[in-house]
Amino acid sequence: DAAIARFEQFQALKRELDEVEEKLADRKVIERAKGILMQTRNLSEEEAYRALRKQAMENNARLAEVARQVIAVASLMTS
Repeated sequence: DAAIARFEQFQALKRELDEVEEKLADRKVIERAKGILMQTRNLSEEEAYRALRKQAMENNARLAEVARQVIAVASLMTS
């Protein structure tokens, strides 16, 4: 019983760690996309974040996914 409980606790911690790592990765992508918008559209940080959020809401998409799309388009434009 103790081994099973410890295993379940370990699995819960691992899931939590995975979630935190994913959130951190998403945050980095969002920050990069904000930077691109700030530079290319001459927006403030708040305006860039609002633009990302608005696009995410309009497309019923996650904010991180919209940020990845912004980064992909920017890389196409600079290539």
